[in-house]
Amino acid sequence: MMKLINITLFSITILVNSCYSQKKDQESSCSRSNLQELHQASEYNEIGSVFYYDENCKVDSLRLEFKLDDRSFTNSKNFKLENLLIKLGYIGEDTSHFSEQIVLDKFIFSKKNLNVIAKFPLTDTRLDSINYLVVETVGVEEGRMSISNLYSYNNSLFLVGKQNTYLDHKAFLKTNVVYNIISTKNNIINKISLTVKTTNIDALTAYNVVVNGIELNFKYSVNASFNNFKIEDKGCVLENVLKMNGNYLELKLDVSKLNIKKIDKVEANLY
Repeated sequence: MMKLINITLFSITILVNSCYSQKKDQESSCSRSNLQELHQASEYNEIGSVFYYDENCKVDSLRLEFKLDDRSFTNSKNFKLENLLIKLGYIGEDTSHFSEQIVLDKFIFSKKNLNVIAKFPLTDTRLDSINYLVVETVGVEEGRMSISNLYSYNNSLFLVGKQNTYLDHKAFLKTNVVYNIISTKNNIINKISLTVKTTNIDALTAYNVVVNGIELNFKYSVNASFNNFKIEDKGCVLENVLKMNGNYLELKLDVSKLNIKKIDKVEANLY
């Protein structure tokens, strides 16, 4: 009888410990395990995405969807998409982490609506959140290979200080020029930079800029054979011109002689 009681108590102890262990495992498991975190494409987010989490609350795979435009090609009918180059990570106040660049050659690309869909695993499983994600396309058009400007997720470009630059496609949807104030002196704007979206860059020689209604006319060319420069007008100086890629120029100007404290409007007409 005593032996039977001891065996029963031992069995109860094992059962209680087993239940406690199961409860502890359930409590410590990731609340986001098998979660699909959806981020819709919108006016402010070019890349629709789904983040998938593992049992350790780490992102282990992604699904991306976005639409190609003139960043990738001149004529979509002659374009063949070869690869996607993906950079992603997390940028925080105290710490940041980036995964190695991901190169994909397997995806779904619709020539009809120019949508791209890609789903892939992450080999780097240290990320429990992603707030930086950009994609470049590699393609061939009429025998020439090209790499596109960035397609960006949410405020990725803001996080790395690249908003309102030639990489910021959304900034140029309603204008061909975006400005940044470089420096001020005694509350007067001293120097500014302009990023201008244009075409046929190598043939441009007339650089006409309007700041707060004041027209500045310059003569310049990125072509090495050009020698008819005019880099000063109304005391303002066109200090530098950089060709960022086939569609964007960056102009740096000294506008201190305009004696302005704020910029209401900037226009650029290059031909």
